[in-house]
Amino acid sequence: MRLLPIVILLLAFVPLVAAGESTEIDFGVARTQPVYLYEGDEVRFDLLGGTHALILENTGDGSVSLDIVPFIGDENTRVGSGYVTFDTVLKIDLDRDGSTDLNVALYSIAEDGRAHLVVQQASEATNEITGDVGVVGSDESGDSTRRTALIALGVMVLLLGGFLYYWNTKTPPAEPTAGVSGTAPPANDGSVGADSSAAQKPSPDPAEEYL
Repeated sequence: MRLLPIVILLLAFVPLVAAGESTEIDFGVARTQPVYLYEGDEVRFDLLGGTHALILENTGDGSVSLDIVPFIGDENTRVGSGYVTFDTVLKIDLDRDGSTDLNVALYSIAEDGRAHLVVQQASEATNEITGDVGVVGSDESGDSTRRTALIALGVMVLLLGGFLYYWNTKTPPAEPTAGVSGTAPPANDGSVGADSSAAQKPSPDPAEEYL
């Protein structure tokens, strides 16, 4: 029986050690808030008439996973999960009405595992990230940038090809050098020369043969 109080103290102390730190942000001050979390830390905020929490579940190589706890204390609360990388934006629908209520972007991960997140209350008109959130952007903006770069590269290639074609057509062909025939003279070896001289030798006079 003496061990029972010690066991109770240990059980009460373990959750305090395992639980991370909790911070709060106020969207009434600014719609975009920077948040720094380690694994197990949480950030709480008030929105849509309730209190919500984001818990950093795991930090990976260039990505983090989050537990999403909407409307803390509500009997209908259902804990969800989310995943965000440097190139994506996590869009969260807290009240499940089909519209985005919160945007979460990953800005950086420190060597000690601390994640720098950007949390923003979504615009009611566009449901898009607004303001300065560093280098983080959505997949759609990245695709648009790549398409623009490819189009510009194609235009440059076409212009370069047209310039080279125009230059080649305007350059006059080189004229042949005077006195030089395009056909090489036939070769003259020794045998051909001997045959020619023999053919040109005059025939003896028949009258001289009888003298």
